Amino acid sequence: AMAASADVYFYKLGEAMGIDTLAVYARKFGLGQPSGLGINGDAAGIVPTKAYHDENTRGGFQHGLALSTAIGQGDVRTSPVQMATVYAALANGGKVFKPRVIRRIEDADQRVVSRFEPTLRSVLDVKPEHLAAVGKALERAVNDEELATGHLAGVDYGLIAGKTGTAQVRKIVRGHMRQKVKRFRDRDHAWFAAFAPYEAPKVVVVVFLEHGGSGGKEAAPVARRIIEAYHQQIEPIFSTSAANTVRRKR
Repeated sequence: AMAASADVYFYKLGEAMGIDTLAVYARKFGLGQPSGLGINGDAAGIVPTKAYHDENTRGGFQHGLALSTAIGQGDVRTSPVQMATVYAALANGGKVFKPRVIRRIEDADQRVVSRFEPTLRSVLDVKPEHLAAVGKALERAVNDEELATGHLAGVDYGLIAGKTGTAQVRKIVRGHMRQKVKRFRDRDHAWFAAFAPYEAPKVVVVVFLEHGGSGGKEAAPVARRIIEAYHQQIEPIFSTSAANTVRRKR
């Protein structure tokens, strides 16, 4: 379901779990609260609950609101930094870190003046096999030859795990879904979030293209280019042996 971006599956799952249960786990990953980065206001975003909708939505909470919440639509609000924190936790085994911009400060002679160590905010209380299942689903979302919606993020020499996303900007009126969007400001936002390599993650990349359209067509190739540049220019994160085993639909 994740590899194929099957919304209906997650509609049903969200309906079964309920909006408040979704909110509990979203907050465990750091959503709905400031990331701690401390720049640009570091907005908390929104993780909607029954109480939130009773207070802010005309008519109060309706059970159908859990469906849109389950796929990150409706009143859900997140930032690229928050999603990077989420994917880092998925990649590192469940550790939620406070994001930072600076690793260290050096003087003119390249001597370290200050060093900023990682700050652990929490550890997810989830079973390792559940994290592994999500990780495998993300890997299939890029590399599965039949289902992958994020295959344009794939490289020929290793496995990337990631997921496409689309943030709807305007309401779709029934019967007009195929109508071409003419105004730039009416185009959907495009998301793609990933970690690589899948087997032993070293880097997380989150791409958000404002009014960029499709996560799979527009954002995924950008993520691939970033990961490729990191591999080629900063650190060779993919093993040379992986090139002989990786196959995907391109």
